[in-house]
Amino acid sequence: MATQFKLAAMGHTMETGRVVEWHVSEGESIDEGQLLISIETDKTVVDVNSPVSGVLLKAVGQVDAEYDVGDVLAWIGDAGETVPDQPVEPDSKNNLYQQDPGLRRWPSVLLTGTVSMPMLWMVQGLTGG
Repeated sequence: MATQFKLAAMGHTMETGRVVEWHVSEGESIDEGQLLISIETDKTVVDVNSPVSGVLLKAVGQVDAEYDVGDVLAWIGDAGETVPDQPVEPDSKNNLYQQDPGLRRWPSVLLTGTVSMPMLWMVQGLTGG
């Protein structure tokens, strides 16, 4: 089951973010909580950890490119798993935010270091096949 990693709002007014650096290359394994990507907002650069363990199957977000909140930046899954060329809208049984709408507002994501900040990381599991 591949996971879409989407750009999330890191503040109430954030609409876009720029990919500064990928800390893991496509095809490399990554652990949950390991540094994955650095994103520049209008105010700062934020290091973001992976929300899941697996293999970085595809880094969709290109370094120095700007993306809208909600855009797919990467796919994380099992080695050898294929991913679609376009983002996939998950069905309701796999959509974490439809199951628990409260998560849409205040999930807590641990950033690099000791800072914990509420963010809207849109991570959706998708059924392969």
